[in-house]
Parts: sequence; C-alpha cells; structure tokens
Amino acid sequence: MNKLRTFDINLSGLSVGKHIFTYEIDERFFENFAESPVSEGDVYVHLSMEKKERMLLLDFFIDGSLKSECDRCLDEFNLPISSNEKVIYKYEGEGNAADHEDPNIVFIAEKTERINVAQLIYEFMMLQIPIKKTCEMDRMGEKICNPIMLARLEEGRKEKKTDPRWDKLKDIKHN
Repeated sequence: MNKLRTFDINLSGLSVGKHIFTYEIDERFFENFAESPVSEGDVYVHLSMEKKERMLLLDFFIDGSLKSECDRCLDEFNLPISSNEKVIYKYEGEGNAADHEDPNIVFIAEKTERINVAQLIYEFMMLQIPIKKTCEMDRMGEKICNPIMLARLEEGRKEKKTDPRWDKLKDIKHN
C-alpha cells in the first residue's frame, strides 16, 4: 500500500476550474523519504489547482516548521519555512518536452488519471532549508544557542595550538 496515497489528485473526476487541496505534514510524511535530512516537522500545505483543457496550474503555499539541528551548538530547534511555488502540468502534444528546460513545467500523458504531489511538496520544503542553520532562526525568538557549547567553542578558538611538525616552516625566510 502506498503511504503517500493521500497526496494523489484524481484528474479524471475533476471538472475544469479551480480546486483546493490542503495537507498537514508531520513525521509520518518524512518516513517515506529514506535519505531525508529531516525526520520531523509541522507544516501546512495549501494547494490551489486550476484545471484547464490542456494543462493544470498548481500553486503551492507551504508554511510551518521543520525540526532541525543547529550547525553551531548541535541542539534541535524548529526551523521556520514558508514558500509559494508554482508548477504547470502540460499534456504531451502541447509542445516537445525536450524543448523545455523549465523545471516548473511537467509533461504528462493524455490518459493520466492521477498525479501525486508528495514529491513536489517534499522538494519544495527541502529547498527552504538554508545552508547554515542556527538556533537564532527559531520563529519565536526564544531559542538561543546552547551557552555551554558556545563556551567550549570559544575555548577551542583561544587555544591556538600549532603542530610542531610545521613550526620549522615558519622560520623559512622568503627571498
């Protein structure tokens, strides 16, 4: 049984026009992505889809927080994320897929009965994770880096031990 079936959108039963879908993302969602850097989160996804004769226009609004580890003190904290992404599904025959390099355009077969948006939601959330994550990013501003760990880091910076194998090289004069 596909655990991500709740993210299926049946196209065959939908009329032309706008449709709204909502999803709540929690730890059960991340269990489906084995290599995920995130295992917990509390994220709300609002999907507005406009079905047209030859295409689908999807507008994702993602808001919430992901459980992350601070790169400075290694404590866990809630990393706030917010994103608004657009994706267009076009039916094959409306242009050559090889001619389009836009990652926001997806080509699907004429007889596609359903699409699953779980992978798109996952990728949009992962793109919101910054390269450097610190406790200071916590939405409420309550979490600050662990003072004990910060003190240890500062001690390490003050102790500038040198490797005796390289000390002799410092004596070499450049001509």
